[in-house]
Amino acid sequence: MRRSKSLFRKRYMVVGLFVLLLGGISLGFAELRETLTVTSDVLITKERFDVHFERQSITQGSVSLSEGNHAVAIDPSDNDKLSFGITLNQPGDFYEFTIDMANSGNVDAKVSSIDVTGCDVTRLTSASQATLPTVNEVITAGSRKTLTFRVEYSDSATNTFECAYKINYVKNE
Repeated sequence: MRRSKSLFRKRYMVVGLFVLLLGGISLGFAELRETLTVTSDVLITKERFDVHFERQSITQGSVSLSEGNHAVAIDPSDNDKLSFGITLNQPGDFYEFTIDMANSGNVDAKVSSIDVTGCDVTRLTSASQATLPTVNEVITAGSRKTLTFRVEYSDSATNTFECAYKINYVKNE
């Protein structure tokens, strides 16, 4: 009887130690899986997306803004949208302005679409059209692109413009 009690205790002890060992291994494995070891220098920065219009410069030609025309305006609530209004009264009249499209963020942006309301963009001179962005064009982080808008008097088209020009961007992936 003594022998069977001793054997019984040893079995319980072995089973108990085995359960403790298994529990310890499980906890160690779980802890190991939650530990991240970095062996090199890593810099993690927050992505900042900031594409907008800024630094406008206006050349009026023979058109006076006092004739009911208004200058370029950047929408204060949507700084990637601009508008302008102008009437060209006679041959030789033109209205021209430049404006910078800036990406002050640290993420490259891609032009996803361009919304133009109130005017016909084809009325811009070909030199102006060459400076305008195109859909899928990438604006790299920290870069700036100067856009030129120039409209000239035409005998065959309306010479009054109330134009809104908005560029929509997405993150370039």
